[in-house]
Amino acid sequence: AETGQVLGKGTHDLEGYTLEGKGYFGPGELPIFDRGFFDMPHGDTEEWAFEQFKEKAKAAGGVITDELIEELREEVNRGLSQSRDNLEMMEEVDYI
Repeated sequence: AETGQVLGKGTHDLEGYTLEGKGYFGPGELPIFDRGFFDMPHGDTEEWAFEQFKEKAKAAGGVITDELIEELREEVNRGLSQSRDNLEMMEEVDYI
């Protein structure tokens, strides 16, 4: 208190943190993000699944296999099973 400084300022205990996929950053260290980091998906889960399906079909020369359709079905079902209740989501333990 006598110095007017925050106790622990500049230490790993107070200012160190870990970012998933980026590693650990100590005091004064900043992560570097590439442009793709900020690309956010548009639409809901089902729209994203359909866009992925279209991209994979184009990459396969327009051939739509049973495996590709099954993958789309699984992703759409996963999206439909997710809660759309935003207030409920905020109560979840891992909500940031």
